[in-house]
Amino acid sequence: MTDQRDEQQHIKDEIEADSADELSADDRLLLAAFEREVRESGRIPVQLNVSWEVAWAILCTIQLACRHPEFIGQTRKVAEGFGRYLEQQITIGPVSAQIAARGWDGVQQLGDVALGRVEQSEPGEYGPLAKEQLV
Repeated sequence: MTDQRDEQQHIKDEIEADSADELSADDRLLLAAFEREVRESGRIPVQLNVSWEVAWAILCTIQLACRHPEFIGQTRKVAEGFGRYLEQQITIGPVSAQIAARGWDGVQQLGDVALGRVEQSEPGEYGPLAKEQLV
């Protein structure tokens, strides 16, 4: 329990150090309220039920975000950890495993091309995936 508390304090200290100059007083209050809300929630587990195609798109999105040079810190570590877990869950054979692995090295769009999902979507739209697939 102490290790978890120490890690949480370390994360909090990192956030405060990184954002002390960037956050307004209102933002600091909102962040403090958010931290309190999360702490009081008991960290309720979240379960999702999505199609394979949506899971693949989420993996590709996480890989893209993780390749961004300014995406650093604890949030990136958590995102990459979840992405790698998701990768293990959705690869269905050696070919999908190879394509998924390449996404971490900058060939993310290969997975989209393989599925024929290269159309651009407008902001706020779901793109080529139907809204029903996001249920």
